[in-house]
Amino acid sequence: MKLHYFIICILFCLVSCKLPTLENVGGTIIEIESSEEISDETAEVIVDRLEYFSTNHEYVMYESHGNSIIVDGVGINDTASIKELVERDRMMKVVYAVSPQYYKNIREYLKSYITKPTKTRPYKKSSMIGLVNLGDEALIDSIISSPAFKTRFPDAGDHNYGVKLMEGKKALFIQDANSPFMDQSMFSNIEPQKDPKKVIEGALSLELKPEYADRIGNLTGNDSTYLLHLFHDEVYISKIIKPHITSPSFSMAGAFTTRDVMVHAVLWLSEDIDQDLKVKSLKGIPKK
Repeated sequence: MKLHYFIICILFCLVSCKLPTLENVGGTIIEIESSEEISDETAEVIVDRLEYFSTNHEYVMYESHGNSIIVDGVGINDTASIKELVERDRMMKVVYAVSPQYYKNIREYLKSYITKPTKTRPYKKSSMIGLVNLGDEALIDSIISSPAFKTRFPDAGDHNYGVKLMEGKKALFIQDANSPFMDQSMFSNIEPQKDPKKVIEGALSLELKPEYADRIGNLTGNDSTYLLHLFHDEVYISKIIKPHITSPSFSMAGAFTTRDVMVHAVLWLSEDIDQDLKVKSLKGIPKK
């Protein structure tokens, strides 16, 4: 009996030593905090999201400490994705940019605070208002939100910045206040796609719920207005879509990396997080 017990203990130790851990397969220790106590539900959603980027997802563990949690991200080394998966929600929207007929006057009104782009990437020059110096966002926000601006440009709705820098500055976009739109509540599915010819580029395959299927038709087929594709209130793509789309199933591409589409798909597949979370620290543990 003692021999059997001894053999079982030896086997258990051998198996335990082979289990994936930060010590033997590497990964990242992730410290996350909130202004309030982090609920068990929130912690589970975070872990569910992070598991998609782990090579050993069943071994991603966490410890809760009131308003913070520490995650042992076994097999997770993509720190950019970690921050997005923890700090971002599922907000997605497609809407018209403000009509081009207003661009000239808006640019003139903001000429002291914006510059004209000289390059064409990553956004089309004709689809944006201009470029804003880093650190001037709060100033621009106050001007565009002021009663004077709203009175002068009543068709100008919410404004957004591009997620990627252009010539080292923020690209400024303004939505059409009267535009039809699509948001995350109208989609039944979103999946990542890779362009087999361009490995560094990705696309999102989207499907609208039947009751919103006509929205894509309302938004496309207009050759004089740009569509703003927004995630988390930031513009990823600004372009005219041709031809007129009538199918509720369509794709969104043009400025996504393969990592972008994976992150967005994981966010879509997971639950929403009501709490504001921040990644306090990321500590990489090399593989032994």
